[in-house]
Amino acid sequence: ALVDNPLTPDPTDFRASVQHGKAVTEEELMEMIVLRNTGISASIAKKVIFEYGQAMRHYMEKGRSINGSLLNSQYSISGVFTSEEDVFDANRHALNLNFAPGAQLKDIVEHVAVRKVEAMAGLPLITSYSDTESSSKNDVLTPNELGRVIGKRLKFDESDPARACSLSTIRRRTFR
Repeated sequence: ALVDNPLTPDPTDFRASVQHGKAVTEEELMEMIVLRNTGISASIAKKVIFEYGQAMRHYMEKGRSINGSLLNSQYSISGVFTSEEDVFDANRHALNLNFAPGAQLKDIVEHVAVRKVEAMAGLPLITSYSDTESSSKNDVLTPNELGRVIGKRLKFDESDPARACSLSTIRRRTFR
């Protein structure tokens, strides 16, 4: 999706905002390993992946980089050093862990389909509401009484005219 680019003063330029699909869980990865008839059970696959991660962690904690078929890792340091004698100072510098695809995944971007979609609006989305006075749900709202609203992106800055959305506006849009 294309969204306004706040990093430039030009109001006509945009930046890409990737709208990712649903993330795959480790459980789904295990199911795929089993479905491919590898002869490996999900519990063994899970244990091997866990141990692979532990082995990576062992070496990475010693400052070693990883050159693997799935990923490559290396460290970098950000921050400014004031002289050749300056040393790492956690208040001014940061140790960063960087990852890049390994040989098995290097060409993955060539296989991913890209299509333009609508940007997700940053407006509140009410999924349900209940009225405390009448105990109704998704039905009646009692004027000047408390209620409970459930949804997404419900926090907003009323002083920001671009994002302001009063409860009365939400009621008009949602509770008809």
